[in-house]
Amino acid sequence: MIKELMNRATALHEEMRAWRRAFHRQPELTGQEAGTHRMIRGFLSDLGLPFLTAGDSITVAEIRGTLPGKSVAIRADTDALPVTEATGTDYASQTPGVMHACGHDMHMAIGLGAAKLLWEMRDRLPGRALVIFQPAEEGGHGAQQVLKSGLADHVDAFFALHVWPQLETGHYHLSPGAVCAATDRLIFDFTGRGGHGAYPELSHSALLAASETALALKALVPEQPSDRPLYVMSMGALSAGSYWNVIPGEARLEGSLRTLDERLRKDLLAQIRQKAQDAARKHGCEARLEVDEVCGIVYNDEGLYEDLQPALEQALGKGAFGPQERALIGDDFSDYRSLGPCCYAHLGVKRPEQGEIFPLHHPCFNPDEAAMPTGLAGLCASVLAALGLK
Repeated sequence: MIKELMNRATALHEEMRAWRRAFHRQPELTGQEAGTHRMIRGFLSDLGLPFLTAGDSITVAEIRGTLPGKSVAIRADTDALPVTEATGTDYASQTPGVMHACGHDMHMAIGLGAAKLLWEMRDRLPGRALVIFQPAEEGGHGAQQVLKSGLADHVDAFFALHVWPQLETGHYHLSPGAVCAATDRLIFDFTGRGGHGAYPELSHSALLAASETALALKALVPEQPSDRPLYVMSMGALSAGSYWNVIPGEARLEGSLRTLDERLRKDLLAQIRQKAQDAARKHGCEARLEVDEVCGIVYNDEGLYEDLQPALEQALGKGAFGPQERALIGDDFSDYRSLGPCCYAHLGVKRPEQGEIFPLHHPCFNPDEAAMPTGLAGLCASVLAALGLK
């Protein structure tokens, strides 16, 4: 069965492309994905596929085989980003200021392809396969919503992929161990004493405390990426004050910490908190740090990887299947590990002739649709291997 997968996946390419473009034209932000899920449910109904739902934004295609066996699941995320598209394609976003700039439109199309392909194979399928269309991956704790719904209970293994713009089309990379970083949103609130710009000695500037904290935190991160393989930190927003000659008594600084080691994460958070308090104290202010644990480390289970490797090489070829780059992006797919072993792959979407690489979240990001059969075959090979098929 696994040898058949690439041919079957290639036969679904045009259908997946149509699905992907339909999603791309109508993106919805995190937590606002009801319309996207109406589309998903409509496509599944058109295919005659059974599905389960929880609320407006969780949809799970369910394929039950005719034989007893395990239960496994594929995750496809559904939310878009607040990005104004600049690709110039005829299927560009029709929603101003919102774009599928992270490839979730392609994830959904591949997820629908997986549901259809596995449904067509159900007479030879033992156990049960789910395709979980999950909302709110972009910092909205969507995986936790799925876990709370109970629709992912009693699943023996979980699979997902993410499009990867640095990797050429036709490649599907997977490695054991930590492959994506734990992501923490850092929110610093500084409180001082506001006053007139002519008398700074009578004030305690929260703006200065926040600015000095940002500079102090920069010193925690080595300058060269090669020197920081396990973590990265950056500040993304600073808000303080309302007028040019009024010293602000309040300020907020926000950023992110991304780590590939849990003990290092805890140590860095302690250092970050201390540096903020030291900088605030220097300016007569107080600092409070709130840490939003957006997601944990995406960890590919070693035993599950060993089971999948032969099937992936058989389905894709040894030239297409390779070792995975450790990434400092985050993904709440990490949450499914609380229910069972997980494996998360990178799918190459860089066109062979492509010059400039537009990264994830860029207004010009436009993954190569020719990659979709490889992603579909890789996910379905993982499902069949986990169900014990060859």
